[in-house]
Amino acid sequence: MRLLREAAGLSNKEMSRRSGVSSTTITNAEKGRLALRVPTAVKLASVMGISPGLLLIGNGISNKGDPAERLRNVRYMLGVT
Repeated sequence: MRLLREAAGLSNKEMSRRSGVSSTTITNAEKGRLALRVPTAVKLASVMGISPGLLLIGNGISNKGDPAERLRNVRYMLGVT
């Protein structure tokens, strides 16, 4: 989820402000400590301009490898140039 948030150009704090979801919840979800509930995923996805399904069932993006390449892949997936 962090990669999706960063690809959308949002900090944790900005995502929290725009979505109304606490920054702690966002951090815990990003670190895999928390499974998002549907209403929370809808709020976060709306801010990022993506489908909530990407947050609920995963996005197929590996957390391994070159971070710059992963970010390029996410940006491509979102249609962000």
